[in-house]
Amino acid sequence: MYAGQHCGPCHFHDHYSQKEISMHLRNIQTEWKLLSKRKLKIFQEMRENLRALINSMDDFVFVFQLGWLSKITTSLPRTEALYAPPEEIIGKHYRDVLPPQVTGLLQAAMKKN
Repeated sequence: MYAGQHCGPCHFHDHYSQKEISMHLRNIQTEWKLLSKRKLKIFQEMRENLRALINSMDDFVFVFQLGWLSKITTSLPRTEALYAPPEEIIGKHYRDVLPPQVTGLLQAAMKKN
């Protein structure tokens, strides 16, 4: 919208001066920045909590995205317990990585959600 133009039947410009509109826009921008900072802080806290949880476990955590293994995380120093090195199984579908009994449980859990 350009200066002097009206935005249609709402007559917004008839009720507010350009100065009031600019002030409201600045307030909105400030609130948006504060909200974004809060969301980032919450995300960082969640990430730290998840990392602490994973680091406290004596097991592997397999991260799947849309059914495909994207990452293996562990606090264990070695990965000999895996049937293959991580670089060979990352990028494969969960049905190709997990034992059949685990695959069945995972599929059943996904159907519930």
